[in-house]
Amino acid sequence: MKKIILTLTAISLTCFLFGQTTTLDTTKKEYKNVVGLDATGLLRQFFNLNTSSYYSYPYIISYKRIFKNNALRVSAGGNFYNNNGSTNDTLVGKTTRNEFNAGVGFEHYSYISKRWNIYFGADAIVNYRNYDQQSSRTASTSYRYTQTTYGFGASPLLGIQFIINSRLSVATETSYDVTFTTATSSQTETPASIYDKKSKSTGIETQFHAPTGIIFRILF
Repeated sequence: MKKIILTLTAISLTCFLFGQTTTLDTTKKEYKNVVGLDATGLLRQFFNLNTSSYYSYPYIISYKRIFKNNALRVSAGGNFYNNNGSTNDTLVGKTTRNEFNAGVGFEHYSYISKRWNIYFGADAIVNYRNYDQQSSRTASTSYRYTQTTYGFGASPLLGIQFIINSRLSVATETSYDVTFTTATSSQTETPASIYDKKSKSTGIETQFHAPTGIIFRILF
């Protein structure tokens, strides 16, 4: 963890030094509002890539307001998974998994050229996860396990952006989440309720998001 943070810090300082000598092209009209859309899944389907649809970038949509070489950002995203199955047409199983992520933070831009810039910053983040698994052991007995997790924390980030024109750009970014989480879980057996269990736990979670997502940014 320390090596990752030190690496991101070193890259950010280097980008800042580059930003002191190169400024944004102001010969064209600058748009101050940006909507970002995660296009990773769409591109994978378009190019028919045989990869998992669950990828690391946590946000689906974001909004940014630019102030000179900085921007305030608000982002949100999530995942939903639902699977139903049966065995011998009698034993049934169901699994659902939901996740929601949101962040509020800032970006600072270091302009390398008229087309390329590197940005870094941080988000204050919250997330929610729910997991629910149900299955039939026999025709008259069943099992269910649920877990709900809430988290909040901070996420330093680093990204690179290519400016296509004054209205459109494409970017990718990496981040490292550090969150304080609270998880509650329950296990129920039917009809043998004597085996039912409930638990609650708290702790610190970390997650590294590799720069594998493609983000289209529309300016207006």
